[in-house]
Amino acid sequence: MTGALVVADTIEGGRRLITVAAGLNLPVSAVTHDPTVATGLTDYVSDVVYHLVGSSDRLHDYYSAFAGLVRDRQPDLVLIADTVPGRELAAMSAAQLDVALVSGATRLVTDGTRITATRLVYGGSFEREEQLGGLTIVTVPTELHHPAAASATTAERVTVEATADQRVTVTKRATVTRSGPDLASALAIVGVGLGLRHRDDLSLADELAGALDGAVACTRPVAEDRGWLPTERYIGISGAKITSDLYVALGISGQTQHTAGLRDVKVVVAINSDPAAPIFAAADYGIVGDLYQIVPLLIQAIEDSRHGQ
Repeated sequence: MTGALVVADTIEGGRRLITVAAGLNLPVSAVTHDPTVATGLTDYVSDVVYHLVGSSDRLHDYYSAFAGLVRDRQPDLVLIADTVPGRELAAMSAAQLDVALVSGATRLVTDGTRITATRLVYGGSFEREEQLGGLTIVTVPTELHHPAAASATTAERVTVEATADQRVTVTKRATVTRSGPDLASALAIVGVGLGLRHRDDLSLADELAGALDGAVACTRPVAEDRGWLPTERYIGISGAKITSDLYVALGISGQTQHTAGLRDVKVVVAINSDPAAPIFAAADYGIVGDLYQIVPLLIQAIEDSRHGQ
């Protein structure tokens, strides 16, 4: 195997993709259009950092130059973050190169000869394994992986003059304000579903998360239909995928669209008044009962244990 080429929009995103490549025992190079990212990643890759220099500040505008770089470099694997611009770059580059594209790979493993990618299908109900043969572009949900540590050497930085595709231009930008903790780094997460009766009752989840030194997340309907929490806080097949040590589900029915985001959680605890709720099939521990009675008891028990009572 000749190596992996990681596409980076940010330093942290690049480091997370480097972790995936390193897990496959591949030498790693990186490519970015951002000079700050190019400088920042030289301490993390083992080979070369390519800096695409041109007139656009959007990475996917350089898909033609990127495809040319891939054609010249001939890596075994190209890793791109599974984001909207990442998927655009992946699709356009794969079409131009006429190579395979695997989207949303949650896991990549190798036997030393071939790489196998695992991805979710049918709304997260099943996992599908695909063996990669030859150069393949793969998009990866980066939140499933921890950022790579610094490498022992500093990589070479190579500047590549690139022509941007100008058929689409940016006419206006608006800043998206995000609030709350980063679910990708939280060790404990309390998730709320439609079993929570009132918006003010979020304080109960906040208190439990505080006792656990964790964060509060939710299901998609809580964020998009009720608007109780920001959309970046919902977990599921189309939302965040989490890797926390603990996930406590409060009043969550447990449809596959939600539980698909919990596959890499170490311990799942479900609290629901319906003993037939699907969430119990995904849980390591289940409590059948009224969350309004159970959660205060849990908070008290956690506080007592901290004070040695």
